[in-house]
Parts: sequence; structure tokens; C-alpha cells
Amino acid sequence: MPTIRDNLKALRISNGLSQNEVADAINVTRQTVSSYETGRMEPDLETLKRLAEVYNADIHDVLYGSNRKLRKMKYLRWIAFGISAVLLLSLLIHSTLFLVSNTVFVIRAGTRVTQENRTLIETRFALRDVADTVARIGVRIFSIGCLVLVYPLITMRKICPPKKVILWLLGLIVSMFITTVPFMLSDKIYGYATYFLPVLNVLPCIILIFLVSVVQICLSKK
Repeated sequence: MPTIRDNLKALRISNGLSQNEVADAINVTRQTVSSYETGRMEPDLETLKRLAEVYNADIHDVLYGSNRKLRKMKYLRWIAFGISAVLLLSLLIHSTLFLVSNTVFVIRAGTRVTQENRTLIETRFALRDVADTVARIGVRIFSIGCLVLVYPLITMRKICPPKKVILWLLGLIVSMFITTVPFMLSDKIYGYATYFLPVLNVLPCIILIFLVSVVQICLSKK
């Protein structure tokens, strides 16, 4: 169960405030605010009420962490985590199946068509079909999830800090390379485009969220 110190930190972050800003609002030092959030000091009841006002919450939210903003922030994080996990898993399965079909079920040029070879060919193309289907499902789920996130990113900048969103995107791009590049380099039959096509399909959504975050950062500086 979250403690008061956890709730204070989560409420401050969800409101997009720094410890210095909170300290100025309640007339204490930044170190004091930091001590509240780490548990080194316990704020008295009056201070808790003042913190609740600064965070647009009530005392119940401070004590038990049931603030609507906190719940929204958790939901959005879970959506981002979920669609990222689905996408990366689908890319990993796609890359693995393609590599297996190109290394284990190899059809040499000039090979005569026999019953055994026919089974080999059918298995090979079945693996490719499964790989493509899995990749399409992963890309579609990720794309829909990104569209769901666009509105909160635009309207709830304090709940979804743009800089953290950009860090999420950068981490996702690195992870996509990790789940595709090693397989591409190991495949001596198919070109890189075969493995990298699902990545290219999600780039428009990634670019969209990146641009929204950049605009949010620019607006906050004005």
C-alpha cells in the first residue's frame, strides 16, 4: 500500500511541479519537501492540508493516494507499457520465425520437387505467413494504442510530461532495433527490408507522438 511519502511524490509529479515550486508555495525549503517525499520527515496535519491545496487534491488523496490524476497517470502508463510489450513481442516472434524459415527450411535452387520437398516448402511458407500475421497484429494494436494516447498527451501535459514521453519513444526505438537487427544480420537469404518492414509500419505513429511532445515542450517555454 502506498505511503504518505509516495503519495506526496506522485501528486507532485502528476501536477508537473518541481520540489522548488512546491517549497515556494508552502514557504519551506526544497530540502524539507525532499525530506517529506523520502520519509526522513513527517509533515504535520496543517502542512498536509497546504500540500493538498497545492496539488488540487484533498487530504484523503494525500493519505491514501486515490487521486483521479494518479489513477489516470497509472492507466496511461499501463497502456504505454502494454502496447510496447505487444509490439516488441510481435517483432521478436516475426524475426525468429523468419530466421528459422530461412535457415532450417532452406530450398536450394534446382532442387527437384518431391513429396518431402513439398512438405518443406509448405512449412517454410506457413512460418512466413504466421510471422507476417503476428507482426500485423502487433503493429495494429500498437497503432490503436498510440491513437488512444494522443488526446491525453495533448490535454493532460502535467500528467504526461513530454520529456518522459520522448524518453519512452527513444527506448522503444532502441528495443525495436534489438528485436530485429541481430536476426537480419544472421540471415544470409533475405534482405534487411523483410525484417524491418513492421518497424517501418509503426514509424508514423511514433513520429506523431514525438511531434505532439515536441510541440508541448515548445508551448511550455512560451
